[in-house]
Amino acid sequence: MKADALSRAPLSSYSKSEDILFVPLNQVDNISMWDEIAALEKAIRDSMPASDERLTQILEEQSKDSEIDKLKQYVVNGWPDKCSLLEKDIVPYWCVKEELSMYNGMLMKGHCMVIPRSLRKEILNKIHEGHQGITKCRRRASDSVYWPGLSDQIQQLVTNCPECIELRQNNREPLLPSPVPNNAWERVGIDIAEINKKQYLVMVDYYSSYIEVLRLNSMRSSEIIDKCKAVFARFGIPLEVRSDNGPCFASNEFLTFAKNYGFKLITSSPRYSQSNGRVENAVKCVKNIMTKNDDPFL
Repeated sequence: MKADALSRAPLSSYSKSEDILFVPLNQVDNISMWDEIAALEKAIRDSMPASDERLTQILEEQSKDSEIDKLKQYVVNGWPDKCSLLEKDIVPYWCVKEELSMYNGMLMKGHCMVIPRSLRKEILNKIHEGHQGITKCRRRASDSVYWPGLSDQIQQLVTNCPECIELRQNNREPLLPSPVPNNAWERVGIDIAEINKKQYLVMVDYYSSYIEVLRLNSMRSSEIIDKCKAVFARFGIPLEVRSDNGPCFASNEFLTFAKNYGFKLITSSPRYSQSNGRVENAVKCVKNIMTKNDDPFL
């Protein structure tokens, strides 16, 4: 026997709180729509790549920029049928007009903020802060800001940067790639980097390319062994350690350390450092970052 829900006897009483459970069908879609809109607005707000102060500054400068004011009008009221009907300063935006939108009064291109002319030089220098290369600076910009010609301006800034020019290396024999291990911290490369007359131990994981940098008080093998032990205590003892054939790595003390800790030590020839390409790249990266940027704690 199956129960018939429609034939049930009515309840003698009910709680008014039960009324909350019943929503007219014609309102369900509207409630769902507004929930989705609220969630989308929160996601946009949380993903804004700037502080509240910076967002306020950009919004204020946008309101003063005649070019952006015209763009806002086109976004709200619609674009003309032909590019030839646009003002000259708006023409560069024609190819991205479908990506332009408004969020809380701010003009956006996708998830990027459209930067007014008054802030572009400052933002451009911020993008190159840290003196990264052209590709990384372009990637950094594409995550947060936009204006026409930004990519070309980044290339020009990095190419003509005095600090980058000074440290830019000439073409050398290509580094030989090393096979990628199966697990993190399975194979580790180590080398010494001299930066501003100070020595640092550079360690790089061949699996993840994660880099550790440790300041050395001396070039003795015992000092390097102590630094290695400190890192191994955090990440574990690798199966293999690669280094050059420098005195601190080729000493009996370091060989004994490798034997006692159970890792295989592989040294490369000083004449062919390219065979240890991963470490060479790590040292170059560390030197570029630490030479171009002042840090009072280093």
